[in-house]
Amino acid sequence: MATSPTLERNNATAMQARKLLSLLTILILSTSSLFSQSFLIPVNAPANNYPITFTDAAQQILILEFDRAVTAAGTAAGWTITVGGVGDPMVGIPVGVGNFLRIQLSVPISYANRNAVLVTYNKLVGTMSLTGPVEPSFAGVQAFNNYIAVQADFSNGLYGELPPVDICAAVLSVDVASNITMTQRYRNSIHYLTPKLYLTWMYPLDVPKSQPFYIETGGVGSGVYSITANYAAYPDNTLNCTWDIRIFHWLLPTGGANLQPLLFVGQNAVIVTIPNYKKDNGTPVP
Repeated sequence: MATSPTLERNNATAMQARKLLSLLTILILSTSSLFSQSFLIPVNAPANNYPITFTDAAQQILILEFDRAVTAAGTAAGWTITVGGVGDPMVGIPVGVGNFLRIQLSVPISYANRNAVLVTYNKLVGTMSLTGPVEPSFAGVQAFNNYIAVQADFSNGLYGELPPVDICAAVLSVDVASNITMTQRYRNSIHYLTPKLYLTWMYPLDVPKSQPFYIETGGVGSGVYSITANYAAYPDNTLNCTWDIRIFHWLLPTGGANLQPLLFVGQNAVIVTIPNYKKDNGTPVP
């Protein structure tokens, strides 16, 4: 039996509608994931207090979470934002998705100002609206960076053995240096921890090892760190005349479900090979 043209058009229209619905669903889910924040401060709607965070890599985006959906994001009217006591005009207009509102600042939030970001919204002047009859209105709410570190927040600088007087001399005392940097969004975080060095002197054995804290050598809040460690107890390694040293950095866990977990930055691990002793009669005598 032949299919009528009307039925074919109806089927084509239904298929297009299903495709459009699928695309809209994917768009909504992906957009919501961009706005969602981990470990937010709980919403306290009766106190008219809503969590405001900045955990983006550029440290320039404020995310507000409300207890209801944002029906109109509004404009810059009604908003007052200060960073370190200085007013910061938002770039463009706010963007709303679900219960979240996104505001872009004109300049990144620095380490010095990480605890000095205040947000005020006056509903009598503003044009934002939420579902329900009562619109939020708040003054001087502090924004927080509550970002949790991941391996990608760290990168290595120069590392390795510090040259002794004679690189071929017997291993008696070895100095090793390690330099790292971390992203500004983690350095600004309220969950920040000083990174530690994990240095295995006789890799692949896990002992002996050193685990000192890094020193922030780039200035407080810079996220630039360095550490030097020493080991002076190597025995003769007559099997291959060398020792391998493994170097990487890590963070201690702070405990609790919503705080920094134990983090080994293993993808940045480096292995340095040093000679155990030399076989000739050079200077100094081995």
